Amino acid sequence: MTEPQNSGFTFGANANFSEDEKQQLTAAFNKITTDECRGWFEKRLAEFGPPGPGAAPYYQSLDAVLGDAKINKYEVSLTAEQMGISDESRKKVAKNYDNKWTSLNVANGYTNGTRVWLMPVAFWNNSTIPYNDRDLTGIIIHELFHVAGYGDDFESRIKELTPEIKRHCSKTTGNI
Repeated sequence: MTEPQNSGFTFGANANFSEDEKQQLTAAFNKITTDECRGWFEKRLAEFGPPGPGAAPYYQSLDAVLGDAKINKYEVSLTAEQMGISDESRKKVAKNYDNKWTSLNVANGYTNGTRVWLMPVAFWNNSTIPYNDRDLTGIIIHELFHVAGYGDDFESRIKELTPEIKRHCSKTTGNI
């Protein structure tokens, strides 16, 4: 069961966010729903076109994507069954997050279907080492493209949008 939260996002079943994380999510939601970010995101959806056979429905608006997205907090102890993914996908998450020993090249989020899993590092924003800080708004926008049905085949195209995401949505220097 999911329920709307004060952050503006709809939280999934695994949404054990701290109060600080909820405040960060509220700030991210407010940035994402600005006219500038909304217009940019919807323009990119139109340019990408339908995601292809077997993908999600063709989303044409930010509101439609947000309406289906369920934001969850990732924890290493979650099983594939709890996450609603295959054992193979769970191993992929472990490879890209659980088994990393550095903050560089660590996954900040993972999406399966409409479920967005935000990793603990996605909330890092007060590091004394600038390259450790994260851009939560940008991370969520990146994952919303996946909710919209643009999967692994689109990953490089979505990553190429990072400078635009920062310019139109997050307006920060943190990592996506």
